[in-house]
Amino acid sequence: MTKRSASPSRTSRAKIGRHARLLASVAVIALAATACTPKTALRGNLPRPHQIEQLEVGKQRKTQVESIMGSPSVIGTFDDNIWYYMSRRTEQWAFFPEEVVEQKVLALYFSNEGVLQHVETYTEDDAREIATSSRTTPTAGKELGVLEQIFGNVGKFGGNPDTGY
Repeated sequence: MTKRSASPSRTSRAKIGRHARLLASVAVIALAATACTPKTALRGNLPRPHQIEQLEVGKQRKTQVESIMGSPSVIGTFDDNIWYYMSRRTEQWAFFPEEVVEQKVLALYFSNEGVLQHVETYTEDDAREIATSSRTTPTAGKELGVLEQIFGNVGKFGGNPDTGY
């Protein structure tokens, strides 16, 4: 019996196939590992601790506070003597919903004369859930169908104002 050896091209194809499978396996593992990393988002503007330490209650006016802290995230809707600096950090893992990891609010209260009176820090634990209403407000007018919305403005715009065409 004669012993038959594999041709060089057959062994090199086998090596290439093994390398390709190994490379594909490494790529799949790398992609799977990156999918396990959360996507982090930071929103808002919360001043640094050294900025907050510079605040002097009873002494500084709004302009001085703004030069130290920067512009507030929000000024009170019903009382413009309250400034809010807010920040929120969220994480999202793959396709799961976004989760709040950290939330902070720094509230600065000013007197009617614009002098800083009080500094308060709030966290997510201080937040309250607000129930929203599912009711809708009716509006006057006619409900338009899809075709009326699409073709309703045909010919109304783009003409010569003198001739109407």
